[in-house]
Amino acid sequence: MPATATRTTRLLLLLAGLLPGAAAGASETSGISVWIEPQDVFSRRAAGLLYWFTLEQFAAQPGVEARDAACLLVVDAPPDPLLAPRARLAEGLTAYENLELDRAERELFEAVRAFEAVPAELLEDASRDHRKALAYLGAVWLLSGQGDKAQDAFRRLLVIDPEYRLDARIFPPAMLEAFAHMVREVEDAPRGAIDVSAQPDPALVFVDGHFRGLAPVRIERLPAGDHLISVRAPGHIPFGRQVSVGAAEDTPVACRLKPYADLAAFQREFPSDRIGAGEPLPRALVERARRARLHRLVLGRTSRAGAEIGFLMVGYDVSTGLPLFERRGSFRPDARDISRSVDEAISELSPGPGPVVHSGPSAPAPEGALPRLSGEERFEEAEKPLYRRWWFWTALGAGAAVTTLLAILLAGGQDAARSQIVLEF
Repeated sequence: MPATATRTTRLLLLLAGLLPGAAAGASETSGISVWIEPQDVFSRRAAGLLYWFTLEQFAAQPGVEARDAACLLVVDAPPDPLLAPRARLAEGLTAYENLELDRAERELFEAVRAFEAVPAELLEDASRDHRKALAYLGAVWLLSGQGDKAQDAFRRLLVIDPEYRLDARIFPPAMLEAFAHMVREVEDAPRGAIDVSAQPDPALVFVDGHFRGLAPVRIERLPAGDHLISVRAPGHIPFGRQVSVGAAEDTPVACRLKPYADLAAFQREFPSDRIGAGEPLPRALVERARRARLHRLVLGRTSRAGAEIGFLMVGYDVSTGLPLFERRGSFRPDARDISRSVDEAISELSPGPGPVVHSGPSAPAPEGALPRLSGEERFEEAEKPLYRRWWFWTALGAGAAVTTLLAILLAGGQDAARSQIVLEF
């Protein structure tokens, strides 16, 4: 799904409403992750798309930390490789605001270098931070009288993001004019293409921070210059590389992703053929999710169903291990644009943007955390004793009424005709 797509799902907007903190307006960040397991080779591409679309929508919600599935597999996670470049960026911006140009140049230059040293991590927010560092570095060089370096920074920025524009409320007119000149230069520059293949197939392919499809994939009309490639697959170590795209050339990129050491053990613990129908989260997965400090875990599966691909997604409360919802859907895999086909299949599941679930088991919400959802009550009935169920007292009252009616009929018949009464039902 291109990064500009916005339709990915009323359903997934709905899922974000199930998060503690997001629903209650709390400032504490809520962790959530996703794992979608294909049941056959025909549905592997669908599983990859469902995984990314779901994670992307969660990441867009305030107060939500959507985490890569790797958090379920890596117990002792290494330090975040983006901490250092982001710290450098923050220092550089502070120095720029204080007109400490030498210090700003040093910090922003090192921030750009640090970001580009980890291309596999430059997705979404991280990619925006990288572009911001380039923009301010160009501004510092321009203010310092280093026009050639400023043009290089602006050109580098526009090659990876041709739509980027400086904020007229922040930067002076002369700087905006210099940047506009580089915009026109890059627009008129030659273009090239990248062909990405990967093992395992399919894998998620990102170019300059934007999701561009599943490998193998061809990305055309890229401005000639250096681009940042990231290839990812759930359960595998991400691959990243800086790739130089030539004018009117096809640049091949091939990679083999290495699985995490714990992937096989995780897949043994994940009974994807038995999720749903109110079953709780397996104890081993509860422990994994707790170690990863997740609040919610969404598990799913895909499988071929005749001419369509069917999928099931189940959300769990990690604190209890109980299911919160389950949703089913399907789409045709022979669609010209499989990304759009999956997108539409998910968006049709929810009747509106509000937090309403019409099917699927749901655990009682922790106090002050989750909203009440339509359809929850019938799943909670199973937890109540007989004397607390509404239908028990209804049936008891109806039985008493029928008994009274029969007694009246029998007594009346005996007094009037002394005859036997036969009741047929």
